[in-house]
Amino acid sequence: MSDIRNRVAAAAAFLAAVLAIVCLVPGQASAASNNYPSGNASDFATDSGGWTSEAVYAGLCVQGLTCPALTGSYESAGGAGGAGDGYLSANAGATVAALLSTSTLNYTSPAFTYNGVGGQNPDTLGFSIAINPNVTQLLNIGVNVTISARIVGAGQGGADLVVIDEQNPGATPGWRTLTGTIGPNALDVGKQYRVMVSASFGGLAGVLPAGAIGIDDVTLTATRAGSGGNGGGNGGNGGNGGNGGNGGNGTGNALPPPKVIPPNKAFFYRNKLFIRVKCPRAFKPRCRIALVALTKKRRGKKLTPVRRANIRSGRFGRKVLGVKRPFRAKVRRMAKNKKRVLVRLNIRSKRGKKKAIRYKRLKVVIRTRR
Repeated sequence: MSDIRNRVAAAAAFLAAVLAIVCLVPGQASAASNNYPSGNASDFATDSGGWTSEAVYAGLCVQGLTCPALTGSYESAGGAGGAGDGYLSANAGATVAALLSTSTLNYTSPAFTYNGVGGQNPDTLGFSIAINPNVTQLLNIGVNVTISARIVGAGQGGADLVVIDEQNPGATPGWRTLTGTIGPNALDVGKQYRVMVSASFGGLAGVLPAGAIGIDDVTLTATRAGSGGNGGGNGGNGGNGGNGGNGGNGTGNALPPPKVIPPNKAFFYRNKLFIRVKCPRAFKPRCRIALVALTKKRRGKKLTPVRRANIRSGRFGRKVLGVKRPFRAKVRRMAKNKKRVLVRLNIRSKRGKKKAIRYKRLKVVIRTRR
């Protein structure tokens, strides 16, 4: 009996020791997140959620004659969530003879109060939007069709932050999701903001058929890791400071680049270079430009993939070059040491045989809060 009692006592002591060790192991804290806007203002399930639309026309525009007339509409079925899900639609009417003009439909959300996560700045601030492009015919004849999104202040002035850079929505119909990010401290807790989504059509001389872009599931997501969890706090893995911030690219305090990029600068943000590209006036009516960042002029390595731009003569645009992974640290050091990056531009006129190769040295900068 004494032998049995001794074994029971030993087992109890062992169990107590195991429990003590378990209690010393810190628990994994789960992340918390908030979405802005919310309800129908995000998913448009049963109505437009208070969004409004406004058409803006530029260039030689006579609506329906020399540029497409734009309208916004709410569709109660066929959204990203299936047959019973609603969505917004940006509609471009047929045009008799489009001249050099651009028509843009701006969709604007109702104002929402941004509270981060629990009244604190998040560790990450991401954005997503579902789109369904029905613009195949337009793209096939060379029309310039783009979609973009930004966060704007609800009052006078305030934020104007690009979350989806202007891009081609694609020629294949069907819902797909575009994503973007901004700095975790880019928005002020307690202030009001709106989301603005812009769809643009035009820029080509010729007869244009009708087209549309569906818009659904517009969401700004603020995420913050719980205290004590891996990746939370300041400077943890994916946290707000040190190398953890901003996706590990070492620019946790960086702000998004301005909407209009000043000349002779390249803004480094989220492992991308944001630059200003201009079509010289001698190249009429438009430029087709292939641009790439290089390590040096002769036999230099490509820091980025080649990106193409289609810009009207005498105008400029904001373009994005994604830096290849092996060169990201190098470009970051260039920004730190106020160095310049070499960009090569192969320029062709849209009509005729005029072409040229130009090189620009742009000062690499990281935009930070002053």
